[in-house]
Amino acid sequence: MAPARSGGANLTDADLTGADLTGADLRGANLTGANLTGADLTDADLRGARLTGAVITGARTGGTRGLPPTAPPH
Repeated sequence: MAPARSGGANLTDADLTGADLTGADLRGANLTGANLTGADLTDADLRGARLTGAVITGARTGGTRGLPPTAPPH
């Protein structure tokens, strides 16, 4: 399956709990307030994405590009 491409998408307050976003192109996406609890962001590209207030607790982030340096890898 090809990686999802959602570059520049407006995902404000989206409930993406447990979503499989492996390899997703989320460059420039607005993820303000999104719930990414337990999501798989492995190899996703979040460069330029807005993550203010986003919850990434328990998310798998190995290889993810564009996460703030304070976001711990899981």
